[in-house]
Amino acid sequence: MSLSRFSAVLAIAAASSVTPSCALFYGSGPSDVAQGRYYSAGNAEFDAFFVSVYRLQVAMAQAPQEYGEAHRSLTETLLLDDSAQNAEIAEKLKLSLNGLSERGARIHFEVRLPSPPDPEHSMALITATPAPDGKERDQLATLEGSLTRLLRLAATMHESASQLVSLRSAIPGLEGKVDAALQAQGPKKRAQTRQNLEDAERVIVLMQARADETAAPIDALYKELGQVFGKSEPAASEPAQAPVKPEEKPRPRPQPARPRSDSGPVASPAAPPAAPKPAPAKSADFEP
Repeated sequence: MSLSRFSAVLAIAAASSVTPSCALFYGSGPSDVAQGRYYSAGNAEFDAFFVSVYRLQVAMAQAPQEYGEAHRSLTETLLLDDSAQNAEIAEKLKLSLNGLSERGARIHFEVRLPSPPDPEHSMALITATPAPDGKERDQLATLEGSLTRLLRLAATMHESASQLVSLRSAIPGLEGKVDAALQAQGPKKRAQTRQNLEDAERVIVLMQARADETAAPIDALYKELGQVFGKSEPAASEPAQAPVKPEEKPRPRPQPARPRSDSGPVASPAAPPAAPKPAPAKSADFEP
């Protein structure tokens, strides 16, 4: 899924007011927030809000490039076009890993996506035993790195989306505190702060859309990987049968007295050997 439709958003601000180093995630209007710059109100509570907005602007501005590079690395390693669908990517990945398995390696493929989202601990793990060398080793490392990069980007987007909801909900309360909190800064500073709060809400809406747009194709790929690498469904069980009542033991018949042997009592017949236990089922090579 392409993220290019957001590229126009980055060019809304006037070129004269923005240097290349400030080309972040812009809204429209003259305020610092609208132009992708950090705004300081001179108050700890307000500044904490604007710092959070600015950091998310930076992250959202970098998201399309991060997605494009990681996705391209994945498809190129699998010898696919960058426009390949998720189902095709998942199938080609399984074929590549199956090739190693057929050459004697045991492959373990695992995807970790903690909940709530945790970018640091989101990852894909591909291990082969025995470990391959040369080109195959490099290929596995690239596949693992590209998938991990995508998963961490998706986790960052989901985490950011939650933060954006909190920031947006904080705006009405901050707007109500402008006069009291910034009384010493003067009317001009209070007007600037109100304008930056207003523009922050507009920019937050745009950033929420970008977070969703960036995470959506990665979430779809993760779902497709789960379907392709997931464990096979258990076989349908046979209909349950009514429990068999235990047979009543027949009453013992009176036995004739055994002749006594001079060497002692007669030995009882040996019990039949126990049936062998079934072997445990083997686990699948691939794990989701």
